[in-house]
Amino acid sequence: MPKDGPASCTTYPAAKAGFTLVELLVVIVIISVLAGIGIPTIESMTSPKYALRKQGRSVM
Repeated sequence: MPKDGPASCTTYPAAKAGFTLVELLVVIVIISVLAGIGIPTIESMTSPKYALRKQGRSVM
């Protein structure tokens, strides 16, 4: 059977599936940056100091 025939399409089906290492690293970096920005913001909103400021603003 010739290599250019229909059998060559199914010889390496996994070669086109999945992600490359570079793509995975880029996604990990993006998630890390978003977490680095988001976690301190969430922590500051849940601190008792934030609750006290919120109550003080509502009184004013």
